[in-house]
Amino acid sequence: MNQKEFRNVFEIIRNKTNDFTEIRPELFLENPQFLIILRCCLGLSQRDLNNKLDKGKQFVRHFEAGRQGFKIISNRILVSEFFEREFLRKNKIEIDDVIKNWRECRNARNKFFIEFPKPKFKLKRIFEMTEKDFIFQFNLLKKETKNFTSFDPNIIVRNPRFLVVFRVIFGMNINKFSSLLKIASRHIRKWESFEFRMMPESAISIMIDIEELFKEIELMGNVDLKKTLKNFKKFSFFEPDELIVKKILESNNIPFNIHSFVRGFRKEFNVDFSVPNSDNPSFVIEVTSFLTKRFSDIERRLFFVDHRFQLLKIENPNLMTIFAIKCRKDKEFMVKNIIRKSVVNSDFCFVNDFSRIPNIIKI
Repeated sequence: MNQKEFRNVFEIIRNKTNDFTEIRPELFLENPQFLIILRCCLGLSQRDLNNKLDKGKQFVRHFEAGRQGFKIISNRILVSEFFEREFLRKNKIEIDDVIKNWRECRNARNKFFIEFPKPKFKLKRIFEMTEKDFIFQFNLLKKETKNFTSFDPNIIVRNPRFLVVFRVIFGMNINKFSSLLKIASRHIRKWESFEFRMMPESAISIMIDIEELFKEIELMGNVDLKKTLKNFKKFSFFEPDELIVKKILESNNIPFNIHSFVRGFRKEFNVDFSVPNSDNPSFVIEVTSFLTKRFSDIERRLFFVDHRFQLLKIENPNLMTIFAIKCRKDKEFMVKNIIRKSVVNSDFCFVNDFSRIPNIIKI
């Protein structure tokens, strides 16, 4: 965003807020990134604003990026009331001063005001796809890339879910794909689930690496759909027990997000299910299976998940946690005994029978 564009956005906000005298919560629902302009008006960094709002250090960053927090009415009210108070104390907002603050704010980058192109097609996530769905998306990408010979970054800017098709062609899971691209796997997950839009600079870098790999393994214009389908069949986001829980939730018309990121103490945590969504979850469900016979292995896994629940509850005090466990029948008593003696942050634990989960959620 250049200076002229910044001035334009500044004037839009000035008009919407009646010369910065009425900061309504709805302003941020329209565009949470307006918060950047308001911060610059007061010369506040993200850290400064986090401290003044008494929020976690990632709150403002997530809010401005439109990921988490801004959809929650209490957060929008908190932010709007803060700015109304602060602007009342200022006599006048001078655009030149605001621009100076903006230049000094390293977080005020182009990406916050990009108008993303609308996706041409509605694509599914890999765990939602049948083989027919995958073939459909494969053929769309084949057309977009002119039979995998032309790698325009705008393809994945418009719809980053095409990354799924690329990595299945390569036969790579997310970890291996992220290693190839030198990008954190959590970013790949969020692009593929459409939780994040992809910035043009990231798309350019990624497409260069993808094109290089196509050349290296001699796939330019030479992708075998049959072989790619074999790769597709190897990938599943769900373990069998997760599919059981998924089916139970769906059959009871309970809304949920799958393998989503929920904000916890100091970082985000990937959870198996968040109900009703990852932005403002009431419940989270973790599903795990024990094939081992060893007491220490079972105990360690139970402690690990229970500790994750603790970190989630620190950030979300009203959150309810559900632990769904599959184990060997002969180890069921032992697992239940460990739960009874040691598990403290799991509100509900179900061992081998998940049928009562909907009753808990609907209470």
